[in-house]
Amino acid sequence: MTESSSAVTELLSQVRVLEPFALPLMDALGCVLATDVQAPTDVPAFTTVHTAGFAIRVVDHVPGETLAIVDDVPAGFLASAPLTAGRCIKVERGAPLPENADAVADISKARFVEGGVILEAVDCGQGVTQIGAFIAQGEVLARSGQQLDADLLGILARAGIRSVDVHPRPRVLVLTVGSEYVEPGIPTPTGLVTDHLSFLAAAMVTELGGIAFRLPAMLDDEAEIALVVDDNAHRSDLIVLCGIDVESGSGIAQALGLHWSVSGCGESVLQGIREGAVVIGLPDDPVLLRICAREILPAVLSTLMGRQFA
Repeated sequence: MTESSSAVTELLSQVRVLEPFALPLMDALGCVLATDVQAPTDVPAFTTVHTAGFAIRVVDHVPGETLAIVDDVPAGFLASAPLTAGRCIKVERGAPLPENADAVADISKARFVEGGVILEAVDCGQGVTQIGAFIAQGEVLARSGQQLDADLLGILARAGIRSVDVHPRPRVLVLTVGSEYVEPGIPTPTGLVTDHLSFLAAAMVTELGGIAFRLPAMLDDEAEIALVVDDNAHRSDLIVLCGIDVESGSGIAQALGLHWSVSGCGESVLQGIREGAVVIGLPDDPVLLRICAREILPAVLSTLMGRQFA
């Protein structure tokens, strides 16, 4: 969207980013970070084998000599004893480097002989990942304002982080207003219409990262609508009313203290704040509803979630 309509501009002036709180990583996926995230510890936290082979101490190793294999260490286990001259320890990728060892000779280049193994010459540190090689303790892994995607989530999990402070997904109540609307699957004799509007709007909200709660369609009763809106406002960040047009919506506007604005497509939409929740009233024509919703919902939801919107 290159230019905001008056409806969007006016509405966004009243919308505030949601207060952040801590969420487990998977629950925070797609949310915007509210604080910088630092690594609590080094990764790896211990010197690690990254090439399956034989751990040796380089200063004690004479290429061509036969070394006795004194242990076999898989990932997740420690060697049973420190390494000594004339010996080597078989290690798997990911295992802690045995005490006194400082290199790992590649197993694919080893030659097994009676009494042990003959290894190629290696340099100190070869086949080894040092402490903090991937992530250093205190390193800033993510910045405030950054959206948590799958790649970043994987990095934070590797650093041992279980939860992060984020601006949460907005809770969005969606319902259609109109005595003619019934739930899908209910017969529609003359005069009744299946409520497709709230399903369309709720699906849009979900696509944009919000948490949609849909209610069955309500009768055209301003007092009852106001009661439902107020009852749900304290647990909703946004309320989307579908099926509202200028002709039938004047009473609803007055009952909820909302006002009309003109969208980018020239259609009038209801908007305002009710009991702390943002309220939007969208048209009863599905084509116009979709056009207005595509214009307004991304802007409002992005603002609530602390995302950049352009």
